[in-house]
Amino acid sequence: MDHLIAPEDDFAREIRDLNHTAKILALIACLIFIPCAWIFGPRMSKKINAITVEADRLQGMAPPPPKPIESFITELKKLADTIHQAQRTVPLVLSPGAA
Repeated sequence: MDHLIAPEDDFAREIRDLNHTAKILALIACLIFIPCAWIFGPRMSKKINAITVEADRLQGMAPPPPKPIESFITELKKLADTIHQAQRTVPLVLSPGAA
C-alpha cells in the first residue's frame, strides 16, 4: 500500500493563507455591519417603541391615530398595519349595535 506524503509546509501555508483571508473578510464585514447598525438601529428602535405605544392604546381601547406607523422594514410595517387595523376594528365589534 503506497502512501502519498506531502511536506507539512505545503498544508500549513495554505491553512495560514486561508486563516489570513478569513480574518480580513471578518474585519471587512465588521467595518460594514457596525456603521449600518449604528445608523439603522435607532430608527428601528423608535418604530418598535411607537408600535408598543399603539399596542398599549389598543389595550386601553383608545381611538387609533389617523394612519398606521410607517417603516421601511417589512415586518415592522406589517405589525404596525395589523395593530392599526385592530384599533379600528375593536370598537366596531364592541359597540352596542354590533350584535
